Formats: sequence, structure tokens, C-alpha cells
Amino acid sequence: ELGQSDTSWTLEVATTDYSAFAPKIEPAETELAKYFEENTFRYELSPQVRLRAIDFPASAYTGQVRVSDADVRAYYDANPARFPKPAAVGADGKPVVQLPAAGTPDADFAAVRPQVQAALVLERSRQIAAQNASNLTLALYEGKITRANVDAFLKERNLTARPVSPFSRDAVPAELAGSSEVGEAAFKLDDARYYSDAVSTVNGSAVLLWEETLPARQPQLVEVRARVLADFTENEKRKKFVEAGRAARTQIEARLKAGDTFEKAVAATTASGLKFETKTLPAFTAREPATDVDYSVLGSIQTLQKGALSEMIMSGAKGTIVQVIDRKAPVIDDSNPRFAETRTQLAQYLSASAASSQISGLVEKELAKSAPINP
Repeated sequence: ELGQSDTSWTLEVATTDYSAFAPKIEPAETELAKYFEENTFRYELSPQVRLRAIDFPASAYTGQVRVSDADVRAYYDANPARFPKPAAVGADGKPVVQLPAAGTPDADFAAVRPQVQAALVLERSRQIAAQNASNLTLALYEGKITRANVDAFLKERNLTARPVSPFSRDAVPAELAGSSEVGEAAFKLDDARYYSDAVSTVNGSAVLLWEETLPARQPQLVEVRARVLADFTENEKRKKFVEAGRAARTQIEARLKAGDTFEKAVAATTASGLKFETKTLPAFTAREPATDVDYSVLGSIQTLQKGALSEMIMSGAKGTIVQVIDRKAPVIDDSNPRFAETRTQLAQYLSASAASSQISGLVEKELAKSAPINP
């Protein structure tokens, strides 16, 4: 541990941004088809539910909401962070910074009162929408309305159910708030229990009517072509990035052998599409690494000696090539404070281990004395 953690490193580092690497990738349809056939497991479509939704938009109930001045003020006082005072604008069109002491609670409220009232009306409208949706589910239950009769039941109440495109449990449409709660509610439905409780949506509330559950299946390429193309492109981009990194490393190594500095050698690389930034990392150890050194670099340089050049190290959205400028192993004798500390720790560990072993031996001997004698 002492040698590994306290070895001192001085590095020169060249980093290139993977996200900025943009090789031209235009696969033929035969290449996409081959990639799809080799990776069909990645594109299996999850079970989906097909249903209809009876909408209760909050906007339909705003006319029923009445709020008093006291209601609006109380709502503001309970939620002041939601309604920051608009910034004053100077003659130059830029916001004017005002000290907090310049305002008063009443003045701040007056500045945002229209927004507060609108938010309160919307919230209460959503509450009415949710209540009406819940009332519908109760009426369906109490009336024992079947799937065959539900449309006639809705027509009597001037309600309609609109179709919703099939979706999987983890890909709920945005119109249904895209929430996992809606997904769970939808996938609990079946022929026996074909309607949901009221669920929240982007615009208010809704009741879901089950139509069918579609099992998982293997799609045709045409159905998932966009995903296949994106995956193929990303796969090829990463391959080309690695290949370009190898080429860059070979060029840098040749220039270093010719006498160039690391920075000059990196600047002279002609690897397609790669742009490097270089920097020198002052001496550091694994125990106290440099603040801007990536841990993947630490793991990759352990076998490199002074003067060595690493392969391109892939980590997240960047590639890194490292030259070891200096490597110094720690002094392993009494002059190193860490040596004395480590020796003390080892002595304590060995002492404890020996004591534990002796105690275990004594216990076994005593237990053996009282063990039953087999005839």
C-alpha cells in the first residue's frame, strides 16, 4: 500500500472531446439490417396498453371558481417563493438591481397579484376537475356499467372518450403527464376492471378506459429504424474515435522520438477529427491526486515508467493520452513518516491476529476436555 499510494507522478496530458468528434457515418440499408439482426434483443417492444381517455380539463371549470382578495393574499403568503417580484428595468432595458429593503410585503404582493390569482384559480379548477373525474368512476361502479354500455352511459352525460396511442409502462405519453403513476394505473386495467380511478394529466384529470394489452413482441426493422440508426451511428462513432486515438498516439510517439516536446507533438497530429488540449499536471500521488486528474487515468498509468506514453484512455465523454514525465517511488525507510506509520499499523494488526489465534486455540482445548467420549 505504501508504494502504490505514495508513488509520485508528474504527467503531461492531452485530452480530446468525444462529443465534438463528428465523423461522417452513412450506413447502407444492408448494414443497418445486419446490425439489427445481430442485436434484435435490444429492440424487443415492451408490453403496451391501448386505451381511451375521458378528459376533465381544468380550463372547463375556471368559470366556476370565485376567489376573494383574502383568498389571493393568503395563497401568496403561503407560497411567496413561487411569485418573485418582477425585476425593474432601466432606460437601457437592463434589469435594475434593487435592495430587499426597498420593498415591502404589500408592495411585492401588488406587483404579482394577477399571477397569484391566476395560479389560485387554476389550482382550484384542477381540484374540481379531479373531483368530477372521481365522481364518474363512482357512477360507473355504482351503476355497474359494463364495457359494452359505457359509451351510451358517457353520451348521457355529454362525455366522450378519445383514443390514446398504445404505450408501454415506462413511456407514458406527455398528454397523460408522462408519469409512472399513470403507467401503473393503466397496466392494472383489464377486461374485468376496465376503468381507472381519476388520474392527473397535464391539463387536469382523466379516467382511463382499457381496450387491450398488447404483449411484448419483436418488431420489424422499419418500426424501430430510427433507434437502430442512432445505435449503429453511435457504435461506429466510438470505433472511429478509438481508431483515431490509436493513430494520434502513434504520431505523437514518433514526434517525441524525433525530439519534439509533448505539446508540439500533440499539435502536429493529423488524426482525423480529433482536437486535443494539453496541460501539465504537477507532481501528485494516488493518496493526494491532482484536483483535475481523472481516476481512469490513475488506473491506466500504474504500469507506465518514466517517459512512457499511454494508449488513449476512454472515460465518459473524453479521450486522454498521457506521457509520464516523472515517476518517483516513495522512500521506504525510517526517514519516511508514512513508513513508520505503516509499520506501526502492521505491528498492531499482526499482534491482534496472533492474540486471536492463541485465544482460539485455548478455547478449543477447553471445549475438548468437556466433549463426550465416544464408545
